[in-house]
Amino acid sequence: MKIVRHAALCVAAAFAVYFLNSSFSFLAVTVLGLPLFLDTLFTCALAFTAGPLPGIAITVISYFITGTVRYFRFGDRGTYLYALCAVAEVLLIYGFRGYFCRGHPRRENAGGLEGSLIGTVSALLLLYLVTCMTMSLIGGMVDWTIAVTLGPVDNAASSYTFFKMGLLRNRLPLLAAAILSRIPVNIIDRFITIFGGYGLGLLLRKVKKINH
Repeated sequence: MKIVRHAALCVAAAFAVYFLNSSFSFLAVTVLGLPLFLDTLFTCALAFTAGPLPGIAITVISYFITGTVRYFRFGDRGTYLYALCAVAEVLLIYGFRGYFCRGHPRRENAGGLEGSLIGTVSALLLLYLVTCMTMSLIGGMVDWTIAVTLGPVDNAASSYTFFKMGLLRNRLPLLAAAILSRIPVNIIDRFITIFGGYGLGLLLRKVKKINH
């Protein structure tokens, strides 16, 4: 029964993450017209508060929901593969958790996220840079894989398409263009999601403490 309950909680959390990510992305990209992805803010918040296994499970399920919805709405068969980007992001965030409370043994033992201001900001900046490069690399490889296996995808609304087309016109290989074209977008996008996700993660932890 405990396993069933945990599985049900993971599925419920995955639906919540999918809904929140989709809503925020729609508001930011479609309503406000920001040329970014902004589709993993609440995935980051979850990664800052949950362990790696729950975080990965919920992330994979939420991307399965996203991929299914996009398949039936737009016939997009490649969305599922972008779960690799989100999983990598979760693992990076979890891997950096120790840096946020370094020098604070009590917080380290309690699994806290709050350290000194300078230490926290420095850790977030380093995490942001590593995540930016990692997401660009994996996202570009996924984009290339989709292009060579499923054919070109009509993603004209995606902001990185313009960068990619410019690079391709300069005869850059498709894989290199797919990776490099994501960097300008991720420079801003990952900054918002990492710092915003950290803030939301702190808020979730405080709400959890109040409820307990």
